Amino acid sequence: MTKSMKYGTTEFYVEKGSVSIAKKKSQKVRHFIGTDSNEVYALGKESTVITCNILVFGDTERIAIEQLLHGETETTLQYYNFYYKEVVTGESHTPVSISPKYDVWMIQAEFIALDPIPYNVSTDGALY
Repeated sequence: MTKSMKYGTTEFYVEKGSVSIAKKKSQKVRHFIGTDSNEVYALGKESTVITCNILVFGDTERIAIEQLLHGETETTLQYYNFYYKEVVTGESHTPVSISPKYDVWMIQAEFIALDPIPYNVSTDGALY
C-alpha cells in the first residue's frame, strides 16, 4: 500500500474509494422577457472541497494526523498526479478504531482548496 495523499510535507494513506472532490461554480442566468434569449453571467468558481477517509497506523501517527487536521496551515494538497494550492483543513471526525488488534484507525477529513483549480504535478500547469 502506498501513501496516496500529501498535505504540505505530510504523506498519508487514504481509504480506497473514499475520496470525493466537490467542484462548485457560481453563475446567474438572465432571461430576456418576450424572447427566447438567455445569457449566462459567470460569477467565478467557489472553493473546491475534498473529503476522504485517512487511515493511520498506531497512536503516534494518529496524533500527528489529528494535529495536522486541527491546525490552520494553508499549503498544497497532492492526490496522485495532481494537486491543489492554498488548501486549508475543514471538518474532521473523531478517529474510529477499525482494527484494534493492529492499532489501525480511520479519520474522516475535509480539505478546502481556496484556489479551486487542480494542477498537474509534473508540469505545474492547470489541468483545466
